[in-house]
Formats: sequence, C-alpha cells, structure tokens
Amino acid sequence: MKAAVHDDKPRQQDTSLRVEVVLEDATPEARAKVVAAIERLLAEGKFGRSSVRVNQDQRDGRQVVSESLALGEERLVKWTQDGTLVPVSAVASAWGIKRQSVDAARERNEIFSVYVRGQHWYPAEALKFDRASLTKVLRCLGDQSATSKLMFLTKRHGGLGDRTPADAMHEGMLQDVLGIAEADRMS
Repeated sequence: MKAAVHDDKPRQQDTSLRVEVVLEDATPEARAKVVAAIERLLAEGKFGRSSVRVNQDQRDGRQVVSESLALGEERLVKWTQDGTLVPVSAVASAWGIKRQSVDAARERNEIFSVYVRGQHWYPAEALKFDRASLTKVLRCLGDQSATSKLMFLTKRHGGLGDRTPADAMHEGMLQDVLGIAEADRMS
C-alpha cells in the first residue's frame, strides 16, 4: 500500500501575468513578426505554462468607433431609466426653481448635465448636495467631461473613508471632498 504524500510547503503567490498587445493599422507581416517573437520568448521555457492567443479584429476603425458609441449611448439610456440621471424637472423641483433657472445654472457650471437622446439629464447624486457646495465641487473638477464628473460623484473614495462625496459632505467633510476633487482634476 502506498502512503499519500502531502506537500506542506507554503504555496507561492500567484505569479501569472497577462499581457495585451494592440497593434493598430499593422500589416499582416508586422503582426506575424510580433507573434513569432512572443512565441520564441515563451519557448525558452522560463515561464512555465504559457499560451499565445491572437485575436484579429478585421473591422474598419469607423465601425469600431460606431459600436463603442452605441454601447456608450446604451449605458447612458440605462442611467436615465435606473435613476442615476434625472430629468430637468427633478432638479427644478429639488431646488425650488423653474426649468429655465436650471438651464442658467448649468450654463454657469453650478450643475452639469449629460446629453442623452436630445435631452439634458442631471446626476441624481448632485441633488444630495446643497447648491453652494455642489458649485464648489464642480469648480474643483474643472473642465472634466460630464461622465467623469458623474463618476466622481457616484463612486466611493478611499480618501473620504470609503464614502461618496455627498455622504462625506453631510458628515462635515466638504474640505476633504474639495481636496479629492482637485486631485481628481489634476490626475
């Protein structure tokens, strides 16, 4: 009878590495040279198990851009449906002002909108701020895109104790929020 042998050595950390190489507008010959060079490197045997997978996207660049834009539009529409983005009427109601005043506030960069299917939609998260604080945060974020600003407002930040900016502001951390917003603009 054979006794089972157990290896009590501590397991090594995962040492896997995945590398993606994107060759835009490369000739078939150039692509073949790159793949061959990678295969030669892996054949040296210093890497343990390895594999090479080549995905060739034969689509025209305009088609790729069109498909990406369609996916982005789809995400924006979803945000209008799940409440991430709200119509101008929600902002007007929350702030106790008319629609035209919301438009004017947007022009003064006191709030921002995301333009989806011919209409301005506003971040619901922005309505958790008082207007003056929101204006300060947006000024710190500067000229970032509307979606970048939306991501800033909706995500939890480690520098805010894993809070969203609105939650941090309600806990008296407005200066911290402004600092994080300034750093976000600089990155």
